[in-house]
Amino acid sequence: MTTKELNNFNPVKKPDTTIYHPLTTITPALLLLTLVIMALTACLFEEKDSVTLKQNYVILDFENEEQLDELSWKCGTTYELSREHAATGQYSLKIEMYPKVTWPGFGKGIKKSWAGYNYLSINIFNPAPETVQLSYRIDDRHDNPPYNDRANGRLLIVPGTNLISFNLKELKTSDSKRHLNLNEVCSLLLFLHNPNQKTTLYLDDLTLSNIPTESK
Repeated sequence: MTTKELNNFNPVKKPDTTIYHPLTTITPALLLLTLVIMALTACLFEEKDSVTLKQNYVILDFENEEQLDELSWKCGTTYELSREHAATGQYSLKIEMYPKVTWPGFGKGIKKSWAGYNYLSINIFNPAPETVQLSYRIDDRHDNPPYNDRANGRLLIVPGTNLISFNLKELKTSDSKRHLNLNEVCSLLLFLHNPNQKTTLYLDDLTLSNIPTESK
């Protein structure tokens, strides 16, 4: 074939062909599939975090006498570990509070942050036939804040088993001006105000959780 013939040679053209590169071309179906996978992955991580948050933290279970050293006691109060009315484990705390004392009871210094938890639960057994009015105080300041700048309240402890549950997200100072800073909670106190007779209660299983604890 001469040079002239080569110049005039026209091969049959192949049909136009588009080459799709899977890494650079995304069809609507592929985009939708990608979004679904991302959403499922996010849900799995969220569920994993949720399970982690739901792990309970036991502040006190009274299973050893060393825990008694963590408590500060008011005048007119005696206490001991007891095998009666334990909510979990083998022991509860038997606490006796006597009359003619203004504030018999006890306090617990808090070292672990309460942030990340939704509830504080306490099991209390009242062996008496009468309802007991138990007071509580929760501080998030270390400088002995005045009444209006801490959480205060009263709990009605009916005869028999009581499961007390505090919603931590709703804990406010008594003047209702602010929620407690759960990162800074430093003390919890339980006590009676001017009891007119000896009062016995059994306490157990002070626990932080993210779902309300069921009575045992």
